Amino acid sequence: MTNDLQLYFESNCDRLIHKWMHYFEIYDRHFSRFRQTDVHVVEIGVSHGGSLQMWRHYFGSQAKIIGVDIDPRCQQLQEEGIEIIIGDQADLAFLTALKDKVPRIDILIDDGGHTMSQQINTFEVLFPHISEFGVYLCEDLHTSYWSEYSGGLHQPNTFIEFSKQWIDHLNAWHSREPERFGVSDFTKTANSMHYYDSILVIEKRPMSPPIVRMTGTPTFITPMENLAVVDTEANDSSNGFVVAQKTTVTRVDKILYCIEPASQRGIEIGALISPIVTPDMGDIRYVDHETTEGLRKKYSHDPNVDVSKIVEVDYVWGVQSLPELVGVDAPFDYVVASHVIEHVPDFIGWLKEIRAVLKPGGILTLAIPDKRFCFDYCRQLTQPAEVIEAFLRKSRKPSLRQIFDFFSSVVCREGAFTWVSEVNPAIDQLTPMHSDEDAWKLTSQALAEDTYIDVHCWVFTPHSFFELLRALIQLELIDFKVAQFFETIGCEFYVSLQALDPEMPLEERQRTQLESLPKQSSGDPHSLVWQTKIEVQQLRIELKREMEKSSLSNQHLQQVQTELREMREQLQDARQVVEHIDVDLKQSNLRLHQKRALVKRLRTRLKRMKNKLKRNREELHQIKTSKFWMLQNFWWKFKGLFQ
Repeated sequence: MTNDLQLYFESNCDRLIHKWMHYFEIYDRHFSRFRQTDVHVVEIGVSHGGSLQMWRHYFGSQAKIIGVDIDPRCQQLQEEGIEIIIGDQADLAFLTALKDKVPRIDILIDDGGHTMSQQINTFEVLFPHISEFGVYLCEDLHTSYWSEYSGGLHQPNTFIEFSKQWIDHLNAWHSREPERFGVSDFTKTANSMHYYDSILVIEKRPMSPPIVRMTGTPTFITPMENLAVVDTEANDSSNGFVVAQKTTVTRVDKILYCIEPASQRGIEIGALISPIVTPDMGDIRYVDHETTEGLRKKYSHDPNVDVSKIVEVDYVWGVQSLPELVGVDAPFDYVVASHVIEHVPDFIGWLKEIRAVLKPGGILTLAIPDKRFCFDYCRQLTQPAEVIEAFLRKSRKPSLRQIFDFFSSVVCREGAFTWVSEVNPAIDQLTPMHSDEDAWKLTSQALAEDTYIDVHCWVFTPHSFFELLRALIQLELIDFKVAQFFETIGCEFYVSLQALDPEMPLEERQRTQLESLPKQSSGDPHSLVWQTKIEVQQLRIELKREMEKSSLSNQHLQQVQTELREMREQLQDARQVVEHIDVDLKQSNLRLHQKRALVKRLRTRLKRMKNKLKRNREELHQIKTSKFWMLQNFWWKFKGLFQ
């Protein structure tokens, strides 16, 4: 394809230009956006000066063209709009000084000596100096394969081999080894790399961590938990991006599903060392229960927390309400809280304070632990009465009941606090994390010293969480609707709540809220089996705890065993109920199938009879309109005249 550069080259009668013909299309592709602007172009390698004149003609009179060459004779080629600087591009000191002489470079063209050291030195010193939306172009890369230029196929010191590492850096946002391979300045400033025959072009642009989103309705995969997910341990908090290994939809994708951090202002609560939204992703403020220094002191002896990575806390949420803390900074577009809501003493009050700092339509996105897959396994699900009491009491600390229940009931599975794909772990896998005596001491300490002891105040499954929301909606205690829900993956599920407009009429608001709740099967016969299993498991853990203490009497043991047998009988009854329901359902389906088959046969028979009747009518009509029929009728009438 012929362009202005190639036309100039082919009609050139001025100074000598020496170029490979396929270069012109590449030049035009990457340089055309700079035409007729005050672009600053630096070309290393002046030769006879013809290419400098070509650039001057191509970019226009506003452009500033600077040529760099080791040959002092090139100084005489300087003219209006073209400046010549003499120096050796292999000399690091010269290249460093060149940055001071040329404070702005929009386009850097390396067409100099073409040796490996010259090309590598030029890139290392001058690439960072190129303007943030500039272009780097190095040509005649075939010298990387020529021995006279210190090249050779796969030789480690060639420019081609040197440049390959930057492909990795371009993709470093997705690294899972930040210590060995992390985000670099190149990652943050390079938008793209383009390899051509003998040319490498790198286009610069300020880069942020990539964000993946989903739009539209899934065609084949439902519900949402079956969409692609990655292990939460794969999160590199330094990059602010979770990397998919075999899948595409990550934990962070789900949390940020309804959020655009790059264009919105937000708050993240309890980020500590692993923020979901990092400052380079957008305008974000961090909220925690302590100052940054307080958190560093608190976790200074915790081997699992690198205190140097603790985020800078903007607001300390404790005595003051959140609206009082943020003041004129409100309203915000979104709030992110990962594994926070289960800790807050006043569930309803917490939601109300967050609603007060959100715009109408703002998003509160939550990652919530599912009790079936974590240390809360044996604890009772939170009921509406509990959160209503905490709201009316304006609780700012976990209650004594919550503290004792937490420490006396939490368990671990073979040493792990969370697990997956084990809805009903074996009894020998579960171990109480604390004794009742420990729970009593901690609860007593909280009362005597009036201290804040952090526990899971609330316990949820996805079903119970939405049933709680349903109750609170009917009582007009929350001003959110459900915007998005992802089923449990690993040990957590994800909910995005959207703040409603306070001007919305009450009836419409309640209807909108209730309709937004995910459809939950409240009549599932298997729920009875599940609840019975949990109760049996709780009883087994209590039995194991008592037996380990070696103080359980035979009478008590018999009583517990009797209760266990009763529970097993209830479980068996529940299973029979489920089996009966399944049998009835199969029989109903069979009868329905038979009736449908009978209706189909009758319809077929009726259709045949209609077709036969139609044919008979047509035959009768043909007979009545035939000449024989008319003659016969005339004969009978004529015969009747003589009788």
